[in-house]
Amino acid sequence: MAYMTYEELVEFINNEKTGIAKGYDFQYLRDTFSLDKVKRIIDNDLKHFEEIEKSLLQKTEPKEGDFVKYDDGISRLSRIHSDGSIQLSENIGVFVWHNGSEASGCIWDPNIKLDRDVLKIENLVLTNEVQKGKCWMFSELESGGGRGVYHNINFRVWELKRGAA
Repeated sequence: MAYMTYEELVEFINNEKTGIAKGYDFQYLRDTFSLDKVKRIIDNDLKHFEEIEKSLLQKTEPKEGDFVKYDDGISRLSRIHSDGSIQLSENIGVFVWHNGSEASGCIWDPNIKLDRDVLKIENLVLTNEVQKGKCWMFSELESGGGRGVYHNINFRVWELKRGAA
């Protein structure tokens, strides 16, 4: 096994074409010791992100992490409450896996000026659009400290219909 130097790893991260290498915890990649192993992990994780994206785009119900267009802009769907109300936010983390997605950090975003009466799941209408959004998963689908990897994948875009409330 050929061990990589710190400089080799930094150069690889800065020049990796998809940008995913910048989404890893540096120590996690460094601790793999081998640049070939790092490349194998990244290739495998990119395949997982592709599969997850495909699975999420096939869903016909709104899910956390999707985008919602409204009069003044577009935001992420950060929470779907059991009573059918929803929250939107610009500042969430979105964890993804093969069967779904889940948002975290979903506080009420004061920058989004919409009446709460309108923020209901039944007011969302699916569009034909998709939009890239940042999300994360555990590298190699194994949970553990420092194993989170961030990447941008496509999410569905919904339109918020105000008149439906």
